[in-house]
Amino acid sequence: MLIDESRLSTLISDVGADSLGELLDIFERETGQKIASLAACPPERLSAAYHFVKGSAQNLGLAELAALCRQAEHDAARGVIPDAARVRDCFHASFAALRARCD
Repeated sequence: MLIDESRLSTLISDVGADSLGELLDIFERETGQKIASLAACPPERLSAAYHFVKGSAQNLGLAELAALCRQAEHDAARGVIPDAARVRDCFHASFAALRARCD
């Protein structure tokens, strides 16, 4: 499940449909930059980077991306380097589905 419809409905109710587009733009820019930098992120900062993406994804109801980042965050904290390409691909698929859902 890419999108948690319940969370997305709550978000729309909280911020309004008009503000949702602005939130999506901010998410795409800021989270996209973070995701683009994951492959070059020092290992000691990976857990925090994935935590950031996880929280942002949860806020928008991107359930699969949040779950993938939750696992990556835990892996990185244990010294296991997560698959940044997998997270990047999930980000793009999830965001495309969210944009399509909200347009």
